[in-house]
Amino acid sequence: MSLPALRRGGLVRTFWSIGGTPRDRSPTMQNLSLPSLKDLGPDANDAAWRVAGTQLVKLTREPLVAALAQQLGPGDDALRAKIAAFLQTELGAAVLASLLSLGLSALPQLPGLGQAPERLARELRVRAMADAGDVAADVVMGPLRQVLVSLLSAPAETPTTEALGTGTGNTAPRLAWDTLPSQVAA
Repeated sequence: MSLPALRRGGLVRTFWSIGGTPRDRSPTMQNLSLPSLKDLGPDANDAAWRVAGTQLVKLTREPLVAALAQQLGPGDDALRAKIAAFLQTELGAAVLASLLSLGLSALPQLPGLGQAPERLARELRVRAMADAGDVAADVVMGPLRQVLVSLLSAPAETPTTEALGTGTGNTAPRLAWDTLPSQVAA
């Protein structure tokens, strides 16, 4: 940005008008935009559905644990603890969200509910796929992260002539790091 542009109206007024569109029509400035207030309404609506899905998963977790424990092993507190522990994991929450989504999708159209069951089912389906995908990505990326951390935290080692075997009568070709600066001139 040029100095005259800064003098005319300041940095913010030079780049942005009141409506959020750039005054500078250069190619780099045309790609920039500020979020407007009209975008907040749909975002708030999406956030409300996301909160409703999260709360539904939390609301149904404990009753489901009790029902499963009663059907699978009445009086077995260890089984109840295992089921509860599984449903607390990311994968357990994904399974529960997908089951709730399936149940909501199977509901008949009830008068007065409108599109609410379909929208909540979609939100739960997306959440289940995202959570399960995150678990799968952790399985794949976990070892890679460990390797990267070990590589980045290990001190840099340079090969020595003893390690390469060039100082012990070996006839292997000499490498660049085997040559001392005093030998280069010779």
